[in-house]
Amino acid sequence: MWIFVFLLVGAITSTMMLLGTRFGSAQQESLNLQGTVVVHIGETGGLSAQVAYAMEFLEANVTSLQDLPALQNLPEMGLNDSVTVIFDATWITDRVNDTNLHEFFREAASKGVALVTIGNETSNLYYALDYAGVYNSVYEENGTIVDRNPVSFNPIMAGFKMKSAVTETGKQHQYPSIFGSNAGDVDSLVQALAEW
Repeated sequence: MWIFVFLLVGAITSTMMLLGTRFGSAQQESLNLQGTVVVHIGETGGLSAQVAYAMEFLEANVTSLQDLPALQNLPEMGLNDSVTVIFDATWITDRVNDTNLHEFFREAASKGVALVTIGNETSNLYYALDYAGVYNSVYEENGTIVDRNPVSFNPIMAGFKMKSAVTETGKQHQYPSIFGSNAGDVDSLVQALAEW
């Protein structure tokens, strides 16, 4: 009986220490994501879900969904530049040609939403953005894509968002911000995403 209690207490303590180390590292102690809205779409057990969970631990408002929200619900989501949508890379890969995804990308990108994919084959985010008309690849005369995918090397995490800037003359313009990270752990991925 006492051995069982000792093992149970040891397992609970070890788990708490592991979680404390993983999501409470010195690197993230100063990182507070309060006011950040994160929508995670895709598998709930993969690396993308772990990053979303870590961001929630840092006080981001996180919602996890298995699929895209209905397009008629977009205004209620409050899409703006404080929103990050994290897609599981397999989910994106399975939907590169999905017209509903393309419509979502057009709406979200126009509002400055950060579109991020995490996992394998992250370059498919940019192919889907190209098919949506949000980020354009360069084509040869015969229609073949000249590989201008900025994340064709498939980093663990890739992202796209439209940012605004003001010129010295006061003119405001938008430009694409392209992001890729091969950080080796969840903490580093969250840190890189927060700094982007």
